[in-house]
Amino acid sequence: MTLKPQHLHPLALIQFSTRTIRDTFLYVVLAVIFCKNQLQPASWIIIVCALIGLAIVVAILRYWRFTYQITPTDISINKGLIFRKQLQIPYSRIQTLQVKQWFYLKPFHLTAVSIETSGHDGDDADASLPVVSQQIVDELRRLKRASGQLEQPKQPKIIKNADPTYAINWADLNTYALTSMGLVPILLGIWALYNKLDDLVPEHFKSQTINSLVHLGTLMLVGVLLVGLLLSLVLSYLSIIQRYYHFKLTLRGHELVTEKGFFQRNTITAAQNRIQAVVLRQTILRQLFHLISVQVLLASTATTDEDNDSLVILPVISETNAAVVRHYLPNLPENMPRYNRITRGGKWRLIRNAMLEALVLVVPICWFFRPWGLLSLLLFPLAWLFGWYAGRNAGVVWDSRLLFLQIGKHLHRETYVVEQSKIQSVTLKETFWMKSAGFMHVVVNIRQGNGNAAVEVRYLPTAVGQQLYDWYR
Repeated sequence: MTLKPQHLHPLALIQFSTRTIRDTFLYVVLAVIFCKNQLQPASWIIIVCALIGLAIVVAILRYWRFTYQITPTDISINKGLIFRKQLQIPYSRIQTLQVKQWFYLKPFHLTAVSIETSGHDGDDADASLPVVSQQIVDELRRLKRASGQLEQPKQPKIIKNADPTYAINWADLNTYALTSMGLVPILLGIWALYNKLDDLVPEHFKSQTINSLVHLGTLMLVGVLLVGLLLSLVLSYLSIIQRYYHFKLTLRGHELVTEKGFFQRNTITAAQNRIQAVVLRQTILRQLFHLISVQVLLASTATTDEDNDSLVILPVISETNAAVVRHYLPNLPENMPRYNRITRGGKWRLIRNAMLEALVLVVPICWFFRPWGLLSLLLFPLAWLFGWYAGRNAGVVWDSRLLFLQIGKHLHRETYVVEQSKIQSVTLKETFWMKSAGFMHVVVNIRQGNGNAAVEVRYLPTAVGQQLYDWYR
C-alpha cells in the first residue's frame, strides 16, 4: 500500500512522449502544406527536431507532475501540467476496473488501469494509471473487494460443482473466428479506404491500372477478386484470433472477470449487478451449427472497444450447454420460452421495406453506370433474403420478471434478456396505415455504457404490443 505519493513507472515516459508527438503531428502536417515553399529542407529538419525535443520535455514534466496515492479507504491521483487536478476515489465507489497490458509491457509486469465509478459520465474513464506494476493492480482489486460495495444479488439455484473459470480452447476459438462473418466489415473498410484514396491517386495512374486489368482478361480478373476475397477472410480470421487469444472468464464472488488478447492483454472486472441485459448473438452460420455468442450490456464504458459495445463473456458455446451460461449469469432461465412471432402480414412488410430500400440504390446505379450498373439488380434477391430473415427471427415474450426480445438484421439474430427493473422505457410506434392494419413497432430502451441501446421489434400485432406495454407499466 503506497501511503506516500508515488510516481508512475519510468516507462510511462515513453507513452507520454508518444502521445505528445502524436498530438503535435497534425500541426506539423499543416505547417508543411502551407509553408513548404518558404523554408529550406535544413530548416524543416531543425523544426522537426525542436518539436520532438519539446515533446520529450513536456512528457517529462507530465510524468513528474503525475502522482498517485493508495490509502486504506481511497485512491488519490494528482496530475496537470499547468492546472493541478486532484481526484480522490473511495473504493466503495469503484464499479469497473479495466486492465490493459501491451505485449512490450508484459516482460516488465506492467499494465495500464482504468477506473470507473458509479457516478461516471462521459466516454472516458474517471481515472487511469497509464503504467503501473501488477502489484498495484492486485492491491486495488483487493481493496475494492474489501470495501464491500457490491450488492449481493439474489441468485437462483446454480450448479455447485461448476468450474469458476472458463477458458476457450483452440477448437472453439477457430469455430468462433470462422463463423463470425467478419469479412463484411473488412470489405466495407477496403471500399471506404478506396474512396478516400481515389482523390489522392493521379488520374493517369488510375487509367493505366484499369487498362492493365482490362487486358488481363475475365479469368484473370476473377482470380484477382478471389485473391482479394481470400485475403479479407484471412485478415478477419487473424483479427479475431489475436483479439480473443487465450480468452478466459472467471467468476469471483459476484464479479465477472474477462481476459483476452495477444498484442494487448485486456482484462475487465465488472460486477454482476451492473449487467443491464444479456445478449445472445448468432450469425446465420452459427444458427446452422446451433452455436451462440453470449454478451452482456453494462452500465459502463469499459466495453466501448468491444464487439457492438458489449462485453463478450462466452465467445461461442452450444445452444444445449445452457448450464455453463447460467453458472455465470444465474438470472437466466433454464429453458428459453416460446416467442410471440410477428404475423405473415408483418413479415411481408419487412420484405417490402427491404426491397424498396434496394430500389432506391439500384435505380440511380443502373442509370448512371450502365451497362455495368445492371449488376446492381443482384441487390433485389439479397434484399428479399434480408427481409425474410428479419421477419423469421422477430418476436417477444415475457414472464413475471424477464423480458425476451428477438430481432434479425443483416443475417444476424440477437436475443435480448432483460429484467423488468433494468428497462429504461418502452415506446409504442404506429402510423395511420399500421394502426388500420393492426401493427405497431415496440422500442425497448436499455442502458448501455453512458448511452442507450434501443431494441426495436417491428410489426408486432397491436394486441401483443399493448400487452407488453401494460406489463412494463
